[in-house]
Order: sequence, then structure tokens, then C-alpha cells
Amino acid sequence: MREAHWCYALFFFAFLWNVGAFAKKGAPTGSIAILSNHDPKACNSSNENATSACNLRVYVEAIRQASAAGATLVLLPEAYGLEDISATPEPMSAVVGARMCENQTLSGSKQKAVACAAEKYSIDVVANFFVRNLNDRIKHITDIVFDANGIVRAVYEKSHLFPTERLHGFSPGPKTPRAVTLNSEIFGLAICYEGLYPILSGDWSQFEKLKQDGATAILWSIGGILPDADAAKAIMKRYNFSIFAAELNAKALATSPGGRLPTLRDVPLDVDGYTANASVEIFGLKSETL
Repeated sequence: MREAHWCYALFFFAFLWNVGAFAKKGAPTGSIAILSNHDPKACNSSNENATSACNLRVYVEAIRQASAAGATLVLLPEAYGLEDISATPEPMSAVVGARMCENQTLSGSKQKAVACAAEKYSIDVVANFFVRNLNDRIKHITDIVFDANGIVRAVYEKSHLFPTERLHGFSPGPKTPRAVTLNSEIFGLAICYEGLYPILSGDWSQFEKLKQDGATAILWSIGGILPDADAAKAIMKRYNFSIFAAELNAKALATSPGGRLPTLRDVPLDVDGYTANASVEIFGLKSETL
């Protein structure tokens, strides 16, 4: 009889466990850190290269602090956060599936430095760079997604450029919207003006494709001043996405169809020679529940 009681107890425990697991389906699987209030001109540097190196240190410190705070993903702003658009872009070296930190030929590469930080601190990173192709020297503004092992998971070239970017010789990438799965969440990638373009043009094909590919949230890297909150509302109204945005000289944006997501933590960054009040803001990942 006692053995029968144990069987009933184990059955009941298993039932509760499965019910609990079912109830948690769709719950956040981690948290996202966003570089907030970063001013790339706040470095006490004497030249362009020194300024770029200082901003790269800010990025690495943001990655370190995000990992220490328990985030599973960090989002960085558009490439203007590293260097001026007039600077000579470094060669594009990221290849999907590659572990860049092991490549000894990439000394001085900003892409490699971010990849190494992702690997060292075991956190997914979405970063944006000004790059040029090795073969034809065509310049692109490019999102590179590194996983927590420093492996390149996705590459996406900005397809809708702001007019001044064309004047600086940059070319649009192919119109192939990119979604990437990180920690069981499917994210769509958007770069700066791309979040405003469909509202102005009526062409929503980029976000339509991201929705078709299963994206539930958008990771949006922004350079210049945009009405990101208003644009986010328009995008959410059509597609029910959550939207996370990193914008220069602005607070991080994290919002869902239910409203702005609360900041879990706000960790200030202390980098030698850098005077801005930048931080990494940590947010929960909002998913639809059953």
C-alpha cells in the first residue's frame, strides 16, 4: 500500500511539472542589454583612429557589463557609434559559421574585437560596422550577429540607405531581410532608416518577410536621430513585434504591443578617456503567452 502511495505521489508530481512547463511556454528565455546614451564623440582622443579605439573599448565594456548583469544578448547601435562615416571602412571579414577570434590574420579588426568579447564573456552580440568588400571594395553598412561562442550567426547589409550614406559611397545590400534565432527567440534585424522607410514609402516588404520568417521581435541599430518611438508604434501596430533599439545619444528603446518594457537594471559604463554618461540597460524579452 505504501508503494502505491509513492506511485500516486510521483504521478501527481509529474503532472504538476508538465502543467508548469506548459504554462511557461512562450515566457521570456533571457534578457537583452542595450547600449544606452552612447556618444561616440565623448572620447578624449587626438585623432580618428584613437577615437575609434576608444569607442571600441566602450563596446567591449558594454558587452562585459551586460554579461555580468545576466543578459543573454547585447544590442549595439549603428556603425556611427564606432567611427565617422568619412573614415575608411575596414575589410569585411565576417563569414557565417566562422569563429573570428581564432583568426590570427585579423589583427586590429573591430569585427574580431567584438567577436572575441562575445566569446570571452559568453553572450550573444548584435553589432553594426562600416565595411568594404575585399574583391570589389564596395562599401556596406552591415549587421553582424555573434553568438556566445564568438561564432558568426548572421550577416545583414543595410538595404535602405539614408541619402547622405550614398553620398559617402555606400551601396545598399540585397533586399534579403534577415531573421536569426538566438536562445530560442527569432529576431528580425533592422538598421536605422529601415525602420522609418516603410512608413514614408508604404513598402513594408522587409517587415512582411521578417514576420513570415517567424520573427517575434526586432533588433534595431540606429545611428542618427530618428522618431524611433513613433516608428516602433507603427511597426508594432501592423506586426505585433516587440522592438529593441540602440540609438546614439539616446536612451535605449524596449517596447512591446503592451507598452514600454521596464528596465530591469541600468549599469553605468566607466571607460578611461570617455566622458559620456553611457550605460547598458537590461530588459526582459517579452513573448506572447498562451
